[in-house]
Amino acid sequence: MNNLYHLTQKVLTAAGGSPRYGDYRTDLLKKLLVIKGGTPDRNDNEPSLWRKIATAVGASVDHLDGTWECLFKLAQGANHDDSEWQLMNKLWRRGFNTFSAPLVPPAAPTNLDGIDITDVQFTLTFDEVVGATSYKLDVGDGFDFSVFVPGFENLTIAGSPFNVTGLTTASIYAVRLRAVSPEGTSEDSETILVSTA
Repeated sequence: MNNLYHLTQKVLTAAGGSPRYGDYRTDLLKKLLVIKGGTPDRNDNEPSLWRKIATAVGASVDHLDGTWECLFKLAQGANHDDSEWQLMNKLWRRGFNTFSAPLVPPAAPTNLDGIDITDVQFTLTFDEVVGATSYKLDVGDGFDFSVFVPGFENLTIAGSPFNVTGLTTASIYAVRLRAVSPEGTSEDSETILVSTA
């Protein structure tokens, strides 16, 4: 029967690593961590290495999780009554669970400006955000967003520049944006005030 050390060798080999004669189990885990994109520390022990491995592949790990808890999260088909050996065996035979990377929404747009201002419209320009697929525009009637200009609450726009029309002469408008990507929606941008002529 494979012991835990030999199972760790097999897990490392299955992940594309190369165990060497004389490697301790922590040496094997450090190699596995590097393969998974993590960085080992000289003082890492076995539980801390498993926590780093789990984190590197996208598992949610508590700082108090030990080896068993990490293996339970990592091994495909893990059961609550599995021993550490059974979890290692599943990790070797079935592979790692797949975890979704955390979604990171885009940054908020910057450098908003109102140009080409007339009595009833202006052109909004801004620095577009890398990865954004569209933007949400709010135009408030006044100094804030307690009342929106009709049609300009959470309006989807493609990018910069964008013409804001249908305004009133000699009025002040608050303007803000959010960037949208497949990962989510950004926080609000800074608010700018634009006065029509």
